Amino acid sequence: MAQVNKILFLAVVGMTGCGDSSLEQVTQSKNNDSVHPQARISSTSGRLLLNELLASNRMGRLDDERQSSDWVEVHNPGTGMLRLGGYRLTNDPNVLDKWTFPNNQISAGGYHIVWMSGLNRISLAPEALRASTSTISFEMTLIEAGADWKYLLGSDDEKIPNEKKALNGWTTVGFDDSSFAVGPAGFGYGDEDDATKLPLGTTVVLLRREFIIKEPLMSELLVLQVDYDDGFAAYLNGTRVAAVNAPADELSLESVASGSHEAGAAERFDLSAHVGLLRRGKNVLAIAGFNTHRASSDMSLKVALGTLPSVCHANFRLQKDGGMLYLVAPDGSIADHIRYRR
Repeated sequence: MAQVNKILFLAVVGMTGCGDSSLEQVTQSKNNDSVHPQARISSTSGRLLLNELLASNRMGRLDDERQSSDWVEVHNPGTGMLRLGGYRLTNDPNVLDKWTFPNNQISAGGYHIVWMSGLNRISLAPEALRASTSTISFEMTLIEAGADWKYLLGSDDEKIPNEKKALNGWTTVGFDDSSFAVGPAGFGYGDEDDATKLPLGTTVVLLRREFIIKEPLMSELLVLQVDYDDGFAAYLNGTRVAAVNAPADELSLESVASGSHEAGAAERFDLSAHVGLLRRGKNVLAIAGFNTHRASSDMSLKVALGTLPSVCHANFRLQKDGGMLYLVAPDGSIADHIRYRR
């Protein structure tokens, strides 16, 4: 919620919205000539509400690009989880579908920020995906680091029987992995930091981890985190969703990495475009880790799967000379509104 330092004056302006009594508090900062409205809304509708708005963000919080975009905060005042899908924001009551929320969840009593940047995106900025520098918390809600995996080893050794060199369907939910071994992540050799040590000369390891989804994810910003040496290919319920230095053709137990990469710094991959692959009930993440050749001195593969908090950027900006902002409910009615001033 917005914080305004060194408040010089406070004006209370009566408003009427959706049949409910609302108050708008207008404050002004000593270091900022713009007027910042902060909505304090009383409602019994049980629907999503506008809670706060900052129309001249010069010193406040930063977005996922570390820019001081203006923002509005919405609030779920109810006692149950609320889906954002169908809600919209507009500054024109004649154009109700100007910007639509993604179908994320807000917990009971929870809040959600929308950046009024005009960027029109719900995907993450590249900066937010950098594990080493990101200030956004990565929640390993689906597969934690260090979780147990089913795994099968391979090598470019010509002595491997042909029937073991290709495993049809190993990335799918229904595959029988009873012949796989079990071990905790990470997997590898040569670095003395692997929970499951692989034999020297391993060129490929196939991993499978099943996980159960009982309820829709709170955020649809699905993220795969991988620390690898030298390459990998990841599959969600049978579909390839991320790969680096992986063979372009069908994988087998004699595949090798197409390039080299040193482990030590985990990388994050945005899988938001593939969130529709998830299903209620059993899911599987399958990932193949590759080494460049048998004589390589080391190999590593550490994996986690989870979400980042939702990031929303509206497709329009707040007007410089002030105006109205409307929250539109899924049924097309005005759920709430606020007048703001510069």
